Amino acid sequence: MIRKNFFYLIFLLCSISFYGQGIEIIIPKPEKDSIYTMPAIQPKYKEGGTKGFYEYINKLYRVPTAFKGRSGTLIVRFVVDVDGQLTDIEVVKDLGFRTADEIIKVLKGSPKWEPGYNTDGKPIKVLYHLPVKINKD
Repeated sequence: MIRKNFFYLIFLLCSISFYGQGIEIIIPKPEKDSIYTMPAIQPKYKEGGTKGFYEYINKLYRVPTAFKGRSGTLIVRFVVDVDGQLTDIEVVKDLGFRTADEIIKVLKGSPKWEPGYNTDGKPIKVLYHLPVKINKD
């Protein structure tokens, strides 16, 4: 009986000491230069959104001579900065024949976009992926 009471007492003391221990969850604040993939508001091209941006690319992109008669899809990614400038332009899927060089040139000359925004309404950097189809000419 004493042994049984002793175990209950130990159990009770352990329960009280563990109950008093709070669990603190720390959520880190995003760094100033964080790049987001899922903003509250997506960035968009100021002159017609995605459709307008494809029109811009179609107008300025020159299919390299060595690629003429072929077709395919380039995939590019870039960051829309807080001021709407396109930065960190990178070709994820290249078709060869200098097609990547041409799309990078066109994107570097792009007018500024409307930046993406977080839930607080502040402009943020957003990673953007864009497929670019090149058809046979």
